[in-house]
Amino acid sequence: MAPRRTRATERDRSRRVLSQNFLADPAAIARLVRAARPDPDGLLLEVRAGRGQLTRPLAARCRHLAAYEVDPTAGAELARVRAALPNVTHRQADFLAAAPPGSRSRWSATSRGR
Repeated sequence: MAPRRTRATERDRSRRVLSQNFLADPAAIARLVRAARPDPDGLLLEVRAGRGQLTRPLAARCRHLAAYEVDPTAGAELARVRAALPNVTHRQADFLAAAPPGSRSRWSATSRGR
């Protein structure tokens, strides 16, 4: 049997290069939000925010959330999510190259990892 040929899209290539896996399971999202235990009065940094699946529930549990996303395609979707969340700042940037939050801010971070 000959190998199956598939047409790789730009999104497919981006997912491989950026090691992306998008959350879809509501139970997994709920577990991650519980495990994050954000400070209700603090700043939360969401690294690799993706399309915003965690952004909504995390934003409901903290004073301010800064969501970092390096992928422009996922970032565009995240920007639409952020538009409805006044306490969220969307940063289209690589978190590892970004300036840290001000030293006078108390903050914590969450990431879905690789």
